[in-house]
Amino acid sequence: MKTLWIARHAEAGHQTSDFLRTLTNRGRRQAQEMGAFIKAQKTELTQIICSDSVRTLETLSNWQLDEHTMKRTRIEPLLYLGEHRTLLKTLCKEDDHFPHLCLLAHNPGTSDLILHLAQQSHNLQPGELAEITLDVQSWMEVSEGFGKLVRIFKPEQKPLT
Repeated sequence: MKTLWIARHAEAGHQTSDFLRTLTNRGRRQAQEMGAFIKAQKTELTQIICSDSVRTLETLSNWQLDEHTMKRTRIEPLLYLGEHRTLLKTLCKEDDHFPHLCLLAHNPGTSDLILHLAQQSHNLQPGELAEITLDVQSWMEVSEGFGKLVRIFKPEQKPLT
């Protein structure tokens, strides 16, 4: 059994370059809530693979994870605006001794991957995180319909103060 967390970056502003977009104040708060949620699960993510865009890197930084977890984080340029097939190929190449994996990336690839794996549609909003269990022994076995959507974490929509 493997567990996959699919995370969409937190809310970002609208700069001229999509790749360089930074988090808004709300986005930083969303990312901190995501990090608190991840830590509260008492489940070691083991491996994080993150897009190299500014907003995903800022989201990851605001998770405030321990140094041990951060050392196992890999920045993957292919995840920047990657389609679900690209995300799937990336996770299928992962080392099987990692039982838990988190992909931090962008829509529509993240939402399309949920649909592909769990056969359930959910349009991940900024700052949301989907947990999918996979009935496989190896990441190489992951394929369409092999997952079960366990839950979606949604950050609170508190007004900015």
